[in-house]
Amino acid sequence: MLRVEQKNLASHYDGVRDPQNPTTMRLRALQKAFEGDDHGATARMAKRVGVPWSRWHNVISGYPLSMQLMKQLIENPEFAGLSADWLLYGKHDALSVRMMQKLQLTTAKRAAESSSRG
Repeated sequence: MLRVEQKNLASHYDGVRDPQNPTTMRLRALQKAFEGDDHGATARMAKRVGVPWSRWHNVISGYPLSMQLMKQLIENPEFAGLSADWLLYGKHDALSVRMMQKLQLTTAKRAAESSSRG
């Protein structure tokens, strides 16, 4: 069951578009891992997730990730091993080994990401 403290989500749900938001960047990485980064990747990913193209395009463009869409991603068997902790906070240890491999999250890359967060 998905439980996330509401007070910790304020920065993720402020309604402002932020293309450099870490959650947005992780959603783009998820799309790249599953659909590549060519012209049709967004449409294919939206179909895989089960949402309209416009909804998926919004979240990878920096609009807030809703709890409903996050739950839909996490509960989708195609994304087995995905976690809210990774999507929202970048906690790699919350991902399954398979998902880490799919996302190509190596130890060196995780260390670099951690150090850039401060």
